Amino acid sequence: RDAQRRHLKLFPSAARTSIPYSAMSFVCPCEMPDSDYWQEQEFPVILPHDATTLKLWRFPQRSLLSDQWEEMERLDFEQQDGLPLVQQRNSVFQVSRKGTFQGFVIKMQASLLDGSSDEIQTWCWDDSTRKEECKGHWAQQVVLFSEARDVDEGDEIMLLTTVNTSLVQPTYRFVARLKKKGGEDGLVEELGERMIDLPNFG
Repeated sequence: RDAQRRHLKLFPSAARTSIPYSAMSFVCPCEMPDSDYWQEQEFPVILPHDATTLKLWRFPQRSLLSDQWEEMERLDFEQQDGLPLVQQRNSVFQVSRKGTFQGFVIKMQASLLDGSSDEIQTWCWDDSTRKEECKGHWAQQVVLFSEARDVDEGDEIMLLTTVNTSLVQPTYRFVARLKKKGGEDGLVEELGERMIDLPNFG
């Protein structure tokens, strides 16, 4: 937002170009990676006991708890009226397997020019021809919740995200709830809340 205010707005739209042109972030519920993942790392990793976010390279697809990725943030840098101050979204994820909910993993994609096709992607496990690219420098941002919770196939994880870019340092708020399959109508369990600063998702 600061760069857009200082640079893009100085020129008429016909004479300016933002690179990247646009970016989007998506979120999916996940477990912590298993022991096999940590053993595959080139260097030992020590996790702080009070960590709220992690940047993990080659986050394993097997740690996802849903087949869904839901949009969390959209940035169109050449938008005439500027970037939105606040973006809020409600998402519902169908749990695809039995596991232990620990938080959410975030992926990002960006288009360098108008009409281009997401040349930058931090997640490529869904494309078998591009899996080798996942061994590059892109890391996934993982938002950790304070308490792990067992979930089963068919459960629903409900997430409210609020992205506030009105400040120099954007803030991201995650509020999650759980509805058990076959549970009483209207009965949901609180999974917790996280309010964090995420300078980037790369």
